[in-house]
Amino acid sequence: MIYASSLLVVYGTIQLIFGHYETVIPGLTVNYSDFAEGDVFESKNNVTALGLKLVSTYQNGNLYGSALIFISVFMFGCMLTTLKKRKKLLYFIMVTLSVINLVATLSRSALIGFVIGILVMGFFVRKVRKYIVLFTGVALVYIFASGYSERIFAHDATGAGRMPQYDNLFHSISNMAFGEKVRFFLIGKGFGFSSEFHNGYFLQQVESSLMNFILYSGFIGVFIYSIPLMYVFIRLIKWKNRDRKFILTASLYASLIGMLGQAAIDQLLNLPPTGQNYWIILSVLFILLRDREISIKNNAS
Repeated sequence: MIYASSLLVVYGTIQLIFGHYETVIPGLTVNYSDFAEGDVFESKNNVTALGLKLVSTYQNGNLYGSALIFISVFMFGCMLTTLKKRKKLLYFIMVTLSVINLVATLSRSALIGFVIGILVMGFFVRKVRKYIVLFTGVALVYIFASGYSERIFAHDATGAGRMPQYDNLFHSISNMAFGEKVRFFLIGKGFGFSSEFHNGYFLQQVESSLMNFILYSGFIGVFIYSIPLMYVFIRLIKWKNRDRKFILTASLYASLIGMLGQAAIDQLLNLPPTGQNYWIILSVLFILLRDREISIKNNAS
């Protein structure tokens, strides 16, 4: 995980310095068919008033931002747990580059997710709290110094076009008959649910993964995502010995909450590049918890 994360960040940093098309590797860092057509990055909703979002190997700034939420929070946890000065310095450099890359993605939802992740980690790990102010101050200075403030703090009443989607979804649900409401909230619009107009409003996809969990699978989908997270939260609260493994586990958990925070705004966990990352990280979390339980049982016997 550390090597893969470092590769993503180093490539993203090179791309930030030299340019997107100057560092592209057709068939490896971008789809070959997209490269042959040209304007590969512009066609992936990456164009802003300040130029292209930083994408690394993801071809989309928001997707790369989601990966950076995990990378920055996890690397920060690694930095706190190592005693070797050389490794601590390397982790510090990677965390710094990760945050720089995160800002350069120009993804406001990813920045929000990162802040949520750091706050959640600070809830579990006391030593993180003193860094939160430092992180916030450095990030703000970098945002304004690099000229990204125009993008990050831009006012948009439509939420980049999302608010009309939410309005349409809520009006469509409110105009359903009672029986339709019950069925919709249980299983979503799947299993033959009618997608017809409801007094002029149409059930359609919205740019929010959390909204789409309900839209396509009802509260069943919400439970699939929430129950494992609730289980891990309870296990972390009961973890009394706040050792190295605890900090790493807490950082992984915090990164997942940060990714969910971004998913509340962007439709990301529905997509394979980020959805797979989410479940891989969750699987590693469960492995760490399982190993701890085995270790406790062995010590008790």
